[in-house]
Amino acid sequence: MVAEKWSLSPAFVVKQPSFAESLAHDIELLPASVAQHPVFGACDSPQMVALLVRSLEHSTCCFPSYLAFGAVHAPNDEIRSTIISQLNDELGNGRWAEDGHANLLKTMVNGLNRELGELVPQDVLTAPGSPAHTLKKVFDQGYLNPDNLRMLGAFMVAEALAKHFDIALLGAINRHVANGSLHLSPNELRWIRLHAELEVEHEGEVLAMCRSLKELDGRAVQRVRAGAEDFFRGFCAFLDALCKSYAHSV
Repeated sequence: MVAEKWSLSPAFVVKQPSFAESLAHDIELLPASVAQHPVFGACDSPQMVALLVRSLEHSTCCFPSYLAFGAVHAPNDEIRSTIISQLNDELGNGRWAEDGHANLLKTMVNGLNRELGELVPQDVLTAPGSPAHTLKKVFDQGYLNPDNLRMLGAFMVAEALAKHFDIALLGAINRHVANGSLHLSPNELRWIRLHAELEVEHEGEVLAMCRSLKELDGRAVQRVRAGAEDFFRGFCAFLDALCKSYAHSV
């Protein structure tokens, strides 16, 4: 799938009374297409599942720092409160060792490595041009953007993308567990099961955030839109890179 074909509707580029609803509409509906990306068809292979999950590890370890940056630079306290709440989820709600998301993901990666072997060495997995490197660059450019409205656009669309991505990934993993091609314990599955549940809640929070942005002028709206669109295209490029990497490994 060509990433350039995926873009947000320009319906809210021009200032209009309903721009916040238009923004929320796009951020809610367009990321649903991510579940139709060919990468999830390739997840019929457990090796593709392992490559995909391991490609998330580097960015997941950095994610609390991304959210902390966003909280500091949020345009108002209402948005800051939402980001901090999601940061608390990411850090395990005060139980970092047991429930921190990076630790839960590491447990899952260890289970996949036990089942399938390491497949791709970590230094290759994070090399320039690799899927993991591509994703890290997308997060760096979106979440660390010095323009706090572009950063906000990236944050909002990322949460909507994460919901559809995690639900599709959980479906693929559940099929492999059911047919016996992967033997992962409930503890090793905690990360993806928790994420698939939490991201539904997080998406609802960012859609409410979208609809609260009623006071922005037209130029400010364009900045939010640009940040969302850049992240959206970058995430599609990450999925495309995964497909290419898997094709070269089989």
